[in-house]
Amino acid sequence: MGAMYGFEEMLPIAEGSTVRMKNRPLDVTLTNFDIEYYKGTGSPSVYASNLVVQENGKEIARKRIVVNDPLDIKRLRFYQASWGMTRDFHSAILHVAGKNLALKQNEIVAIPGTPLSVRANEFLPSFSVDAAGNATTLDYEGKNPAVQVDFLIKDAVKARVWLQKNNPHEAFQIQGNRLVPAAPPPFFLVDVDPVLFSGIQAGFDPGAPLFWFGSMWLLVGLCMHFYLHQRRIRVELVPFEGETRVTVIGWNSRIPADFDKDFRSWTGQIKKALE
Repeated sequence: MGAMYGFEEMLPIAEGSTVRMKNRPLDVTLTNFDIEYYKGTGSPSVYASNLVVQENGKEIARKRIVVNDPLDIKRLRFYQASWGMTRDFHSAILHVAGKNLALKQNEIVAIPGTPLSVRANEFLPSFSVDAAGNATTLDYEGKNPAVQVDFLIKDAVKARVWLQKNNPHEAFQIQGNRLVPAAPPPFFLVDVDPVLFSGIQAGFDPGAPLFWFGSMWLLVGLCMHFYLHQRRIRVELVPFEGETRVTVIGWNSRIPADFDKDFRSWTGQIKKALE
């Protein structure tokens, strides 16, 4: 039933955005995504999604879901399946001219004491340079965060570089369509606050109730088989040379030796009654 009539649907949702399900007329919103890391490592210890589910513009469910604590509604189950970083960011902190500048995406900020301005354009979670000399990301887990920065004079771009958070003394300058390694710059990327996304898996399995119903009765049957003592006596009467032959058969659900004493007593009573 699950294979024929059920479905599983993956919903990658960025923070603050809404996606519509393909298999149900429901809108799912990720209000915010929470993540905590183990101390001293970059591995996440807990990540959770705050979801709002709407049907025809009306809110029908709201819950903070984590791994092993899904949201169940309308026979649908929403799991916390994965997470990652998008190519957008809330803010980036750049150390330049002896000061830290907070930059929002695509916002131009003047560098104090200089005629230059700076603008942060693009974010890559795990920066790398491919064989063609282009910037790319190896994954979306944030192993090597990098931001593409423009330096401007009166809105004219004078230099375009990629700065890496984990490699502050390494930069790549954009020249034409390729990245060229640059000399260690006098500025570096201090931190970046990326826009996260949550991988929500929605599943519908109409065969689940039948499965659990059958499993329950299977368990009941096993308990009855192992814990309830069953004994049976079968008596066959067969005509034989003008008389009747009596055959007695006994069956016991436990050890046969435990049944032998009772069986002999019953057959003795049958013989005595027939004499």
